[in-house]
Amino acid sequence: MQENDTEKQVKWTRSGRGFRIDVEAHADHVKLELHGEVDLYTQPILRSAINDALNVGLPLLVFDFSDVVHLDSGGMAILISAAKKLMDRGGKLKLISVNRHIYRTLVLTGLADFLNASPAEDERAA
Repeated sequence: MQENDTEKQVKWTRSGRGFRIDVEAHADHVKLELHGEVDLYTQPILRSAINDALNVGLPLLVFDFSDVVHLDSGGMAILISAAKKLMDRGGKLKLISVNRHIYRTLVLTGLADFLNASPAEDERAA
């Protein structure tokens, strides 16, 4: 078996209402790249993608927020629920490249640490 065979990726997409999630299952984590706004209309798409990602059975879900401009309270609730499910299995959820507005909201609500959120690189210097 070649070394590349162990690094195979499984990819799929969930989309609708101007929102898209690209999902890649790696050897040790599942990465979800979100594109657009997470709101009342797009929450079912987020929930579906998370359920699919959880079913892969890996201990880490990484959410790339670099292309997310809005996250409402319902979206936060979905992420909290996913984090709790992962914690029950000994895993964790991580948010990366979160824009400063969303990151600030997560900090003010006390969720930044719970969701392992990190701000976008270019906004750390701001």
